[in-house]
Amino acid sequence: MESVAKQNEHRRAAVLICVFEGHGGELRVILTKRSMNFIFLPRAGDVALPEGKMEDGDADDSAIALREAMEEIGLDPHLVQVVAHLEPFNSKNQLNVVPVIGLLAKMEDFKPALNPDEVDAIFDVPLEMFFKVNFTLKYLNNIINRRRIDAH
Repeated sequence: MESVAKQNEHRRAAVLICVFEGHGGELRVILTKRSMNFIFLPRAGDVALPEGKMEDGDADDSAIALREAMEEIGLDPHLVQVVAHLEPFNSKNQLNVVPVIGLLAKMEDFKPALNPDEVDAIFDVPLEMFFKVNFTLKYLNNIINRRRIDAH
C-alpha cells in the first residue's frame, strides 16, 4: 500500500513561468499553443505555459517545470535560473500545481524545438499583460498568429 506522501506526489504538477527581457527592455513570458493532436483532447489548442505532472526522477517542483519545458519546447534547463515558487493551486483535475518562476538571461541562446505531439506554436507576451483587468483569451489567441518564435 502506498503512503499518503507517495500518493500526493502522483497528484503534483508544476508550470514554468519563463520570463526574459524583450528587445525594448520589457519583461516577457513564453507561452505555447497546445497541439491539436494533444492526447488530452479537451485541452488541445489551448494556450498554456510549459507544464506537467511529477515523474520518477523529478527531485522537486523546479525539476518538474524545467523537464517539461525541455520536453515541450526544447528549453535547456541550464539556460533558466529558477528564482521563486508561487503559491500552489489545485487544478480542475485535482492536481496540486506549483507555478515556478524562471529567468532566461539570454533569449538568443534559446533554440526552440517543439514537440509536435504536445505543442503547435511557441510565442511570447508582455508580462504586464497578466496584470491588466481587461486581459482575455481572445486577445491572447490573436497574439499567437502575430508573435510566433521560430522553432528549429
